[in-house]
Amino acid sequence: MRTPDPPEPRYQVWTGDVTTGQVVVGSGNTVLHQGAPAVVSAVDPVRSELIRALAQVRHELAQLRAEDPGAVPDEDAADAVRALDEAESEAARPELHPGRLRRRVRAITDALGEAAALSAAVVALQSAFDAFVSAG
Repeated sequence: MRTPDPPEPRYQVWTGDVTTGQVVVGSGNTVLHQGAPAVVSAVDPVRSELIRALAQVRHELAQLRAEDPGAVPDEDAADAVRALDEAESEAARPELHPGRLRRRVRAITDALGEAAALSAAVVALQSAFDAFVSAG
């Protein structure tokens, strides 16, 4: 006697990342989305650019300190890293606080202003900040 084939699965479950919306396949499916609604504004691209500029300054500072530890004094580097941490956190918040962010960016530029090797990254950060504030 032959064993019957197992029944076709009633449901299919797929896992993975969906970055542009929800995907539902079949009839009677429901999606429960728990999270902040996607809000697109003119600030988002400039916010992304500001966050990218902060990351670039952090990367270039770390690279410079690895190649030439004396290029930026320890105290200035520590001040810059602390201000970078705070600025990245502030830039990622949903609500804009330009004054707080301005103080963080100013602290970064003050701490790294003497490091010629970082001048391009610092100028790019300042430009990204200016665009961010103008868009907000």
